[in-house]
Amino acid sequence: MNNKLFSVMLAASLVLPFAAGAQMTAQPVGGNGVRAVRQNLGEEAQRLRESTRAALQVKREDFQREAELTREQFQKDVESARESAKRELEQKREAAKKEIEDIKDQRKKDAIKRIGLNFMEINTRMVERYTANLNQLDRVLMNIITRTDGAQSRGLVVSTVRTAIAAASTSIASARAAVVAQSGKTYAAAITSSTTARADLGAIRDSLKNDLKATEAAVKSARNAVHAAAVTLAQVPRIGETESPATSSVPVPTTTATSTTQ
Repeated sequence: MNNKLFSVMLAASLVLPFAAGAQMTAQPVGGNGVRAVRQNLGEEAQRLRESTRAALQVKREDFQREAELTREQFQKDVESARESAKRELEQKREAAKKEIEDIKDQRKKDAIKRIGLNFMEINTRMVERYTANLNQLDRVLMNIITRTDGAQSRGLVVSTVRTAIAAASTSIASARAAVVAQSGKTYAAAITSSTTARADLGAIRDSLKNDLKATEAAVKSARNAVHAAAVTLAQVPRIGETESPATSSVPVPTTTATSTTQ
C-alpha cells in the first residue's frame, strides 16, 4: 500500500510542474497574439477609413463639377427663356399698338405703356432673386454633403442624411425648372379698349402675382428640403464630437410682387 501511494505521489510531482510551466509559458504567447490581432484590426480599420475617405472625396468632387455645370446651364436657360419672352412681348405690343393709340387720353396711354414695362421688370427682378436663392441653396447643400462625408469616414451612420440630401437635390432641380419657366413668361398689356384698360391691366397684374407666388413656393420648398437635410445631419449621434456645428444659413426667398404690382 505504501509503495502504491509513493508511486502516485511521484507521478503527481512530475506532472504538476510540467503543467504549471506550460501555463506560465502559454500566457505570454496568448498576450502577444491578442496584441497582434488588435494591431492588425486597427491597421485594417485605418486602411478602410482612408479608402472610404478617398472614395467620398472623388464622389464629392464629381458632385461639385456637376453642380457647377448645372448652375451654368440653369443660367443659360434663364437667359434664353428671357430673350424668347422679350421677342414675344414685342410681338404682343405691336399687336396691341392700335388699341393703345386709339386711346384719346395721353396720360392714360402713357400709363398703360409704363405699367406694361413695369410688369416685365418685376418679373425679371424676381427671377434674378430666385436664381440667387437657388445658387445659395446649392452651396449650403454642398456644405452638408461635405460634413456628411466626413461623418461617414469616421464610421457614423448617415443613411438618413443621404436620403434627405437626395430629396433636397431633387427639390432644387424642380425649383430651377419653375424659375426657367417663369423667366419665359410675358405680361404684355392686352388692351381691348379704353374703357376696359384698367380691368385688362388688373388681369395682367393678377396673373403675374399668381405666377410669382407659384414660383416662390417651389423655391421655398427647395429651401425647406435643404433645411431638413441640415437638421437630419445635426441629429446623427456623435456628429458634434469632432466638429463644430455648421454656421451656413439657408436663405428664405421673398417676393415683393404683391406690393409692386398694385
